[in-house]
Amino acid sequence: AVYFYAFCEEFYKTDFRRIKPNEFNNYKNIIEIEQLILSCSQDRVHIDYLLNAIEKMVIEHEVFKNKKNEIMDNANMIIRTDVLKPSLSNIFWASTMTVYKKYLKFEEVLKLLSIKPIPRDNFHCTDVIKTKIVAFINDLKTRKEKIERELLLISTLKQTFLKGYENNEINYSILKKVFSMNDKKENQQPEKVVFEDFPKDMVNFMNRLTSNFYYIFDPLFTDSVTIEDDNEQTKVVKVLPQNVLTNVVHYVKLYTERLNRFILRHLNTKIYYEDYTEYLSTGKTPYENEMEFFRLIYESTDSLFELGKTVAYMMQDSNSNKIMDKAQNVIPYKEKIITGIPGFEGKSVQNYLNCLIDFCFKYAHFFSNSKQRILLDSEVRLHNEITGIKETLERIG
Repeated sequence: AVYFYAFCEEFYKTDFRRIKPNEFNNYKNIIEIEQLILSCSQDRVHIDYLLNAIEKMVIEHEVFKNKKNEIMDNANMIIRTDVLKPSLSNIFWASTMTVYKKYLKFEEVLKLLSIKPIPRDNFHCTDVIKTKIVAFINDLKTRKEKIERELLLISTLKQTFLKGYENNEINYSILKKVFSMNDKKENQQPEKVVFEDFPKDMVNFMNRLTSNFYYIFDPLFTDSVTIEDDNEQTKVVKVLPQNVLTNVVHYVKLYTERLNRFILRHLNTKIYYEDYTEYLSTGKTPYENEMEFFRLIYESTDSLFELGKTVAYMMQDSNSNKIMDKAQNVIPYKEKIITGIPGFEGKSVQNYLNCLIDFCFKYAHFFSNSKQRILLDSEVRLHNEITGIKETLERIG
């Protein structure tokens, strides 16, 4: 593209009316133009890349996009040597044969005129452009790493936490497990509220589910997980890194606290799940308090989905094909046994974290979080994007 751009500049600076036919092969500007256009035309791979780049720019141009076919025909006429009509490269090819008074193969012309191959491991451009190219390559590599992590997460979601997603047959056992825990807090009526009540009583359903979520997982958020030590003693440890607590858990607490404040004001209000699904599809509800409630639920799904993603990424190991494998150096006390946490007595720290991730993703799916759905449905697009990135990196080195 750099050679072609230089050719265009030289071509438009040249007044061909002043050039006599017998001076065509001796005129300095003509020689420079010849060198540039033959450099562009010598490599079929570079020709294809160049034509693709021109077509992309034309399509994105407000004016030229309507003349795409005409422009691309002209581009082919200029660059390619195998078109039916004489191309510009053919003209220089013919002029060289005229000078040497014999038939020459195109490769022989390149050799006689000392046309050097376009380097694939370096860039023929200014330092400013070279810096931009290096930055572009680094951006592509960063994007590639991000996509690879997302694809690994999608695979783990579909194979483990959201198994049955394709057929809409998700097992919500972790939600039911958390919901069934009875911590005997105020404002809960365990004998009157069961998991299956969610379609007709979302307020009390959410009250119990969110309260029990903190009852079970709050030790992770407050650095107070109790484990069995090697000497058969117990100690309280910090499991989640501070950046997770600060940047992710903070928002989980913020949104669930807002949700709980609403619940405490409306414990006797009946709100139905079908109204929530209607709100998601239309953005409207018959009552203002319902809209606030549904908005708060949805905000909580966003924050819990981000928490699930963050902890899953944290446990991901670059040498593993599965997110949960080989996390020994990432998660402290991974194999240690937990004590004092309802439902997890005798379980490992990793099992505890797996259940947290499972809850977050199932909660987001149960309440139809769009970010999670978009991620899961982007698998094909991400595969195509990463294929394009690999091809681009291979092309530009």
